[in-house]
Amino acid sequence: MSNEKQLPDPDQLFSEAACDAESSMLFPYRKTIAVLRMKDISWRGVSKWPSERGVKTSHTSVRNFWEVYSRDETLKDDFIDTNNEARDSLFEHGSKVVGVNLAENYNELIDEREED
Repeated sequence: MSNEKQLPDPDQLFSEAACDAESSMLFPYRKTIAVLRMKDISWRGVSKWPSERGVKTSHTSVRNFWEVYSRDETLKDDFIDTNNEARDSLFEHGSKVVGVNLAENYNELIDEREED
């Protein structure tokens, strides 16, 4: 019997590395992430919030997910809609929106959408 650790399958790692934002376990929580960031909560705070409710994650995972999600051309409309819905929800509840620029390209995405 060998004490060598079994290495993961390279094809499996490649497949996981190539996945998009939509396949992330964080995708269903994108509106929550948007609301928390609009409240100017740090990435650590954003990751702590769902972790306390059973969604185990790290601030790096949340930030990386958001970066991929905000730049995914196939999800451009979903990204805009998610941010608009999060902002509207905060306004409805009387919360102050602080972190409005959730992605560097957000205004560009809005402009492109209006041109379509």
